[in-house]
Amino acid sequence: MDGVLVNSGPVHLEAWIVLGKEIGAPVDRAYFDRTFGMHGHAIVQGWLGRDLPRARLEELCTRKEEIYRELARQRLEPLLGVEPLIRGLHAEGFRLAVGSSGPKENVEMVLELLGVRSLFQAWTTGDEVAHGKPDPEVFTKTVTKLDCGRARAW
Repeated sequence: MDGVLVNSGPVHLEAWIVLGKEIGAPVDRAYFDRTFGMHGHAIVQGWLGRDLPRARLEELCTRKEEIYRELARQRLEPLLGVEPLIRGLHAEGFRLAVGSSGPKENVEMVLELLGVRSLFQAWTTGDEVAHGKPDPEVFTKTVTKLDCGRARAW
């Protein structure tokens, strides 16, 4: 989804920066670039340490995604050609799915902002997997949901 349907990178970076300011722990661009696309838990643990209490980890991840959605509703736009491609594939009978390390609320928001939510038969989010990217679990689960035969990651 991120970087495929929408250019969400700048909005995610801004959300991390805002969160960093809120908690007094700056996030630098180099760290963001190395971790973009990973599950929020892994990003926060790499940033603030693996000894964070589970409740604090969840609180920080939830807050970052709230900030992201607030910003994204105002700023996200589809990548050039994405909407006609999705509509064209759907019209030709292709079954469409999304796999993302982001939370369910982010995936649903993006599909709704693009006006294409009803065209997707399946999606898998970071809420549903034990291992975030680069592990292929999110993609293998998504393919399985489409019931396309043997699931594999590309």
